[in-house]
Amino acid sequence: MAAGLVKAHKFSPKAIVSTLFGDMIVSHGGSVWLGSLVEAAKLFGIKEAHARTSVLRLSYEGWLHGVRVGKLSYYGMTEESLRDYVASVYGTPNDSWNGEWFILFTGTSDLPKPVYVKLRQALVWEGVGQLAPHVFVSASPHINRVSKILDEFDLIDRVQILTARPLEGKDPDHIRKMVRAAWDIGDIEQKYHRFLERYRPIKQVLDRSDDGIDPESSFVIRLLLILEYRLIALRDPHLPSKLLPNAWSGHSAFTLCKSLYQQVLPGSEAYLASTMRTLDGPFKPAGPTLWSRFGGLSEAPVRS
Repeated sequence: MAAGLVKAHKFSPKAIVSTLFGDMIVSHGGSVWLGSLVEAAKLFGIKEAHARTSVLRLSYEGWLHGVRVGKLSYYGMTEESLRDYVASVYGTPNDSWNGEWFILFTGTSDLPKPVYVKLRQALVWEGVGQLAPHVFVSASPHINRVSKILDEFDLIDRVQILTARPLEGKDPDHIRKMVRAAWDIGDIEQKYHRFLERYRPIKQVLDRSDDGIDPESSFVIRLLLILEYRLIALRDPHLPSKLLPNAWSGHSAFTLCKSLYQQVLPGSEAYLASTMRTLDGPFKPAGPTLWSRFGGLSEAPVRS
């Protein structure tokens, strides 16, 4: 089952390594020996040279930081990359909304085209929609994240942000049309459908199994599950339910991801405990950040 899942995926070694860090290693604290990472990467058909190159590239990009002790190298995630990773994966669906919109106008900022293109990409990756050139819209209560992006571009005092509410009595379908215009909801919906089609059969197999699966398979399923889910979640603006199509697949995908994650968690943690070595020796038990994911997980005992 896990081997078939690996063959069906075409993710890069860099994506595998970054998910291993972001989903698994950080909840145990500290830095991990490079040799442990190489060993784990083999389960995905990644050669040692490719695994090492991926770690180095992530370090050059500021995603990882390295420590060398004698002839051994250890790596861990930087605090900034960790914050960005956690925020993009484990949050619950957004059902609390006060009806307020944020509208961003960049047209009066006299931005050079290259700056505008980079700013637009950063806003879209943060879940901000675009209604027209230089007109962006967001229903997220976390407008401080958008302000952080503007600050990074040194534009916090040059881009106008307004708040707005629909007039009373307006047809909600008009708002949904605006949502479809500002975000590629159809494409995100299709990606969630494919995610459900890939992982529902795996969940069904585990539900019927009395003995569960081995630690290696649990580890592989967990990593690929989160890697694929995160790639979709990064594009999902996480809009309130009332703004989304009926029976939004994102909600089903979240439920499936959380449930399957919980099932493979004990086995995958057992694999990590037996494989990973840190600067301080054996892998430490997972901290509370692991159990708070997806709105709360059960602290099931780790298989030995």
